[in-house]
Amino acid sequence: MKTASTIGMPDRRAKAKDSIDRFRVEFFRDGTKLGEDAASPFTFAWTGVPSGNYALTAVATDSQGLTSLSPTV
Repeated sequence: MKTASTIGMPDRRAKAKDSIDRFRVEFFRDGTKLGEDAASPFTFAWTGVPSGNYALTAVATDSQGLTSLSPTV
């Protein structure tokens, strides 16, 4: 049983296609927000993780409100 995990989003995935640096990355489990980070390297420590399978995603948002969704893992 894994009780903690660190979820991260590499800088290269946190760059907007329009070349504006991202300022916030939100982390989601099955569509439910787990947390967010506003500083590179954009990580979130998920503690108390129950056993099971999860769909994890991240959404990066830039200063103009443009978003980019990560692939699901």
